[in-house]
Amino acid sequence: MNMKSALKYLLLALAFVPLVVDSSVFFPFITGKSMVIRVIITLVAVLYAGYLFYQESFRAQTANRVRQLLKNPLVISVGAFMGVFFLSTVFAVDKFYAFFGNVERAEGFVGMVYFFGFFILSLLIFERKDWLWFFKLSIIAGYLLFLNEMYQASQGIVRPASFTGNPIYIAAYFLFVMMAAVLVMVAAYRRRTDTGALLAGDIMWSIASALIIPLGLVGIFVSETRGVMVGIVAGLVVVLAYATLRGKDLTIKIGRTFSVRALSGAVLVCVLLFGGIFYATRHHAFWQSVPGFNRLANISATDISTQTRLISLGVSLRAISPSNVGWEKVLVGWGPENFSLAYNHYYNPRYFEFEQQWFDRAHDKLMDVLVMNGVVGFISYMAIWILLAWLLVKNKKFSGEHAALLFFGAAYFVQNLTVFDSIVTYIPLFGFWAFAVMLSAEHLASSGMHATAGSESHGAVRVHESSVTLVLSSLAIFFVIALGYSLFGYYQMRTYIMALQSQDLGVVSQNIDAALYPYSFVQENVRPNFLQTMSNLAGRDQRVAPLLEKSVVAMHELVQRNPYNPRYMLVLAQFYEAAGNAMGDAKYYQLAQEQLDAARALAPDRQDIRDLYAYNLALQGHLAEAYALMEETIALDPLVADPHYFYGVLIVAMHDQPKYATALAEVEKAFSVNGYNPANNDRVKTMYYELLSHFAQKRDAQNLIVTALRLEQLDSTKESDLAQMIGYANHGQWNKITIAVGAFSTSSSSR
Repeated sequence: MNMKSALKYLLLALAFVPLVVDSSVFFPFITGKSMVIRVIITLVAVLYAGYLFYQESFRAQTANRVRQLLKNPLVISVGAFMGVFFLSTVFAVDKFYAFFGNVERAEGFVGMVYFFGFFILSLLIFERKDWLWFFKLSIIAGYLLFLNEMYQASQGIVRPASFTGNPIYIAAYFLFVMMAAVLVMVAAYRRRTDTGALLAGDIMWSIASALIIPLGLVGIFVSETRGVMVGIVAGLVVVLAYATLRGKDLTIKIGRTFSVRALSGAVLVCVLLFGGIFYATRHHAFWQSVPGFNRLANISATDISTQTRLISLGVSLRAISPSNVGWEKVLVGWGPENFSLAYNHYYNPRYFEFEQQWFDRAHDKLMDVLVMNGVVGFISYMAIWILLAWLLVKNKKFSGEHAALLFFGAAYFVQNLTVFDSIVTYIPLFGFWAFAVMLSAEHLASSGMHATAGSESHGAVRVHESSVTLVLSSLAIFFVIALGYSLFGYYQMRTYIMALQSQDLGVVSQNIDAALYPYSFVQENVRPNFLQTMSNLAGRDQRVAPLLEKSVVAMHELVQRNPYNPRYMLVLAQFYEAAGNAMGDAKYYQLAQEQLDAARALAPDRQDIRDLYAYNLALQGHLAEAYALMEETIALDPLVADPHYFYGVLIVAMHDQPKYATALAEVEKAFSVNGYNPANNDRVKTMYYELLSHFAQKRDAQNLIVTALRLEQLDSTKESDLAQMIGYANHGQWNKITIAVGAFSTSSSSR
């Protein structure tokens, strides 16, 4: 096997990346895939660079291909986007994570350079037959993903994700598999047309390709990913429009001969009619029983998923508005992996009506690019898609390959308006762009538009060869260094997790320094977990104390190195508050307040941070300030349940009995507005029993009845007793109420 074959086989192995799962790390469906990609790309880059130094003819061949690629507008646009991505990294707010990325996404500048490396190396190494093998291997991966998805579905898993970890990711990947299947079938048809022979291998792959398309559709609908379903419709409409436009002289025989243009136009009309009928009848019980369609039928401007995305859209636009930020951020953005910084700063309190999670993406790829890479990045990103569409449709003759690429491009672009790229889809995406470049290069070559290698002087070629060798060698060196750093972070993460899994504090003590130092990008996951784990073990073993102290120091170092993420500060604040409660020492409440002050500065309008801050003030005896803060927080959006709930809980936790009526009113509001539902919270049940006892003592019939009615819902075991108590209250029988409340208190304490 020669060097070029080895390079091809290594790149082809990337087709199986979606199948990789590593259960030994924090993010099993991300980290393993990322490491495989980085190892393979680094190995290919190093071998390629070495081969350039070794063989002169290979240098000349590479230089010639690079010259041709640099004339391709799609290559230029992808390269331009990567150039802006680098500028965004240089000017990022948090430069460390902009450059290295994080464990959860495996992106950042380093991650994107690896994906771009696949784009460049595949263009330099792959020929058409190699791309066909990449698509065939992707089809095999698609079958394995589908089988595992169906197994998960048979186990009762709702919206199974197979080996991808997210139903959105597997659905988006099936789009690529479907495109690959069409390309394989088109290649087989073309070979039969050109040679007149029907090879057994072509028959086998054509059957496998034809079968994976409906299976992929089933997989998408079982995943119930609405964005991909809408994307399929968009892709189908685009392909039918393309066939109607370019299929003038083509015919197809289905019983009798039809014009492709006429048939495509008729199918397009049917698709649009079906869409109209579905929309008009979307609330019918039939659609509610069909997987996939049931979620499509529920799309509306008021559903939770749509609302969170619309709110995120508004936040994203505020974060890039010239009136809010400097022109630097407008032009090149906040930086890769810095979306959460912008989102926290311009957080919309309405978000808590629908979702309490922290957003690190806009759930809209265009907004991700706009916020993280600025207007210049947005323009360069859109240029990729516009040029791609132009390259595919400018040829006046219909092409099955172009139709397949148009379908995937339209479907993927549309579905990405509600989600974002992932480790599962980046290789398919950059592969899709690279294959489109190859098709356009073939078209240029066939039309005689490329200059020949001999049209340049020997000196110019030699200089160009040197430049290409220098650039590709530098890229290989970058990959080696980045891989070494990635492997070191991977080692730290595994060392930490394996030490914890040993359930031996001695093993943890022996390995923890190796897991914590030197500082790397995985520390944002290791250190908070370490502090929380040691906090939970405090008091159980004398060996915990030094580890707990070490975890606090490590967490402070994390906050110092990354002062932009309020979640780290909240971890420390909650630890200090727990320590203050356990030891009765007010100094810990002050330490917690310092962390909460920093968190509030980063995300001033997030209700959960404000809730914790109010609780901290109350612990320090500043009840008036705590209550005022909760009232301000509620005023941000009175339709959010959490502040109402927390205000009531805070009053009862402080045993501020004069305000118990206010506590009841606030928690009752939490049951009637959006967000957190406290119905299944035992703490709420206990609180309501305390309120019941208080209102019985005060002979407050109105509030007692409200409390008892809610307890009927919260504690079904006492439903009849509570109903009887309501009757007593209506008749003013307070002696009987006192006896009943005493019985409740006794039974509650016994439980």
